[in-house]
Amino acid sequence: MILVAGSLLFAGAACELAAYLFGPGFEERFTIIDSVRGWTLRPGFAGWTSDENHLYIRINSDGLRDREHPRAKPPHTLRIAVLGDSYIEALQVADNATFSRVLEAQLNEQRAADDPHYEVLSFGIAGWGSAQELLALRHYVWQ
Repeated sequence: MILVAGSLLFAGAACELAAYLFGPGFEERFTIIDSVRGWTLRPGFAGWTSDENHLYIRINSDGLRDREHPRAKPPHTLRIAVLGDSYIEALQVADNATFSRVLEAQLNEQRAADDPHYEVLSFGIAGWGSAQELLALRHYVWQ
């Protein structure tokens, strides 16, 4: 009887350890259900991922892999919204190496003194298709 109880206890502990070590991946921990778009990134969530690279990923308060942006556009600023899937979300690279950050940096490096400052907002979520991108555009980007 003690051997059976000990075996069950050991098996339960082994399962708990396996779930902790190999449980939900980054995507499962960082995504939530969204009533408009199906799913999105969890607003304000941050953590380490090592799926392809060992990176610390931070999600802003709007549920985007981007830095915080004020709702009101700053004066003399031109905003560009980039919609897409995992290529735009870019969880495999550091924040400053994402398409949106590189585009923003290059636009601002090449602008003339009287040109507006460029802000590139990243609305990319892994797995999204054209329909979800259109819904994001209508319900979130235009805001």
